Amino acid sequence: MPENRDPSCLRVLGMDPSIVRWGLVSACIDPHTMAVEIESMGVVGAKVGQNRTGRVMQDELRRARELGTEIHAWAVGHDMIMTELPAGSKSAVSARSQGVILGILGLLPATVIPVPPNEVKMSALGYLGSKQDMIAWARQSYPSAWWAATATGKARPSGELEHLADATGVIHAGMRSVLFRAAATIARGRGPDLSNRKGQGVQNG
Repeated sequence: MPENRDPSCLRVLGMDPSIVRWGLVSACIDPHTMAVEIESMGVVGAKVGQNRTGRVMQDELRRARELGTEIHAWAVGHDMIMTELPAGSKSAVSARSQGVILGILGLLPATVIPVPPNEVKMSALGYLGSKQDMIAWARQSYPSAWWAATATGKARPSGELEHLADATGVIHAGMRSVLFRAAATIARGRGPDLSNRKGQGVQNG
């Protein structure tokens, strides 16, 4: 649990899950105004081993463990987790990856709110736009977040931006859920109004 957290702040973690590039956006939501303040963001993944000859499943197990450990560390301290869920698979490899993702999500230490992909775009854009539309929306909505670089100043690969934008959109979609609205109602009774806080923040991932 993060230290010195405002008792009224709802800390949520938005996810765009993938074995290779799992987008994560941590935010504080003011339950009074519903303003979203991004606190941190990052993209994590488990790389395929260089020598998998005859040991493919052993390497897959390693990747699942590494990714699960990292995602669990991100999830600690959040009131709830909002995430897209994998749907459909066209190969055994894809089905296996989906199984790993669902297994990781099922063991996270917080309430998980699933969000359909189409709802993410509709909540953010109001229409079913492209990946570039989502990136443009996220940057415009949260201009102070370091979309182009990590907290250490290292340039962020362009391929990561779509996952961060989607994870941000997931939060907006998840805020429409019955579970989140119930949590916000409870939170309004346990702490002060945070309306003086701005609805944007910074990243550290």
